[in-house]
Amino acid sequence: MRHFRLIFSEYLRLPAQVRVLCFGSFVNRAGSMALPFMTIYIAKGLGYGPRLATFVLGAVGVGSLGAGLIGGHLADVVGRKRVMLGSLTLGAAVLLLFMTLRDPMAILLAGAAFGLIYEMFRPAASALLADLTTPEQRPSGYALMYVADNLGFSFGLWMGGILASYSYNWLFVGDALTSVLYATIVLVTIRETLIRKADSLVRESGAPAREGEVGHGETSEGEAPAEPSSGEVAGSTRNAIPLADALARIIRDRTFILFCAATFCFGVVYMQSVSVMSLHLKDIGFSERDYGNLIALNGIQIVLLQFPVTAFLRRFSRGWVIVSATLVTAVGFGLMAAARNIPEFAGTVVIWTFGEIMHASVALAIVSELAPPALRGRYMGVFFMTWALARTLGYPVGGQVFAAWGADAVWFGCCGLALVAAALYATIQSHLTRQTPGPSPP
Repeated sequence: MRHFRLIFSEYLRLPAQVRVLCFGSFVNRAGSMALPFMTIYIAKGLGYGPRLATFVLGAVGVGSLGAGLIGGHLADVVGRKRVMLGSLTLGAAVLLLFMTLRDPMAILLAGAAFGLIYEMFRPAASALLADLTTPEQRPSGYALMYVADNLGFSFGLWMGGILASYSYNWLFVGDALTSVLYATIVLVTIRETLIRKADSLVRESGAPAREGEVGHGETSEGEAPAEPSSGEVAGSTRNAIPLADALARIIRDRTFILFCAATFCFGVVYMQSVSVMSLHLKDIGFSERDYGNLIALNGIQIVLLQFPVTAFLRRFSRGWVIVSATLVTAVGFGLMAAARNIPEFAGTVVIWTFGEIMHASVALAIVSELAPPALRGRYMGVFFMTWALARTLGYPVGGQVFAAWGADAVWFGCCGLALVAAALYATIQSHLTRQTPGPSPP
């Protein structure tokens, strides 16, 4: 009992705005019902069949590629809060428009627009959480958001199944309403963390900034400031770094680029749990319900274990944690080739979900520390683009391999690709390491 109190005390000590941000994320994800049922809506509800339905999902993926970069750039230039408000409210409008469309080309364009507009809030929210926390708090903050997302998504799938039995339109209406509700929570309770240079000088000196003076959050050389000390809330300063210059800086950051390359490999592997796994189970005689139960096991494990695992892993270097996470994932997906019954498949799900939990416990915290504060939103944007690219390519590539060579080729390929990811992480692990103290006893 004392151990659990220590674990949860870490989350209770997070800034109140972080907890509110995570609650809003839960509300939003609980209403994310349209996309999971999009293929059924288009193929069955509108009668266009699976071809257009899968193309629309691809269009959403293409739109989300641009969302990471554009959303991250705007978060660093106009503010995290403004980007979140714009993305959530405009995304809700696209959802309400979507349910009125019947022309295939219009549906494809709406899918791309939804992916572009709605996904912009993610890098802004991640940068905002980093601004509100100290380096020691960030793993706990991102773990709380990850659990909130998964818990909300699981609830949304359950609720979406109920609403779809009445009318597909309720999926779009419910999704739009929760997006607006999340925007309202952000508007009312969350402060902007990207401050103007002049404002920061006034806060520090009580005097207005003079031309040529440097604001808080920059050095005279334009370098990133040091991270805040324990107990100090981080903030980023509004800057005028052009997108081209920011991208040039990111491209020159070898550690971050290799980190994204490894994460792309990891993401492609993980996507096969959504695409090929269901096809494999169906081919060997199991039902959609069996697949749903296995994926539910993934969500339950995340909700139950993310907090204690994150707390336990705080005592280890983040570089080796993410290498180990990828090796565990390689084992889990590789063993799928040997599974023949539901308990065996469940065992593989438990293994690769544990790898997912380990990866999630450190990945965003690593990105927040690799990024200079003035480029934090854009680093987050590129990182989310990596996941969007893994979705966009991972689904069809896995399907093609499955169709041509069968499920074993997919699972052995996943194992090999995860090992490549682990090797890439290992080459830079010393640059990803930050020893953080564990919770102190009360």
